[in-house]
Amino acid sequence: MKFENFRPQNVQLKENDKDTKEEKAEDDDSIIEALSDELKRLSLQTKPKLHEVMFEKDDPTNWHIDFVAAVANLRARNYKIVEVPAFKVKLIAGKIIPALATTTAMIVG
Repeated sequence: MKFENFRPQNVQLKENDKDTKEEKAEDDDSIIEALSDELKRLSLQTKPKLHEVMFEKDDPTNWHIDFVAAVANLRARNYKIVEVPAFKVKLIAGKIIPALATTTAMIVG
């Protein structure tokens, strides 16, 4: 593998909340332009088909719990909430489904 030599970017950062300077890096404009060009080239005529998948918490080969754990932990990290391992997510998911069924039964009754 060949790696380019590290070259630090010229980055503008706000020093405090009252600073009106726009935060950006020196190559932001070129990256945004490249992404914009890529979006323009996409064909909107052919849309991917979506298929419904039943949530199954007990099957480790479908990666449902791992996905939910990853997304929940990303959200927890954003809001500075304690992150949890996938096993605890599985336990929580196991309690939610019966709770929804019980709530639905109470409302219908």
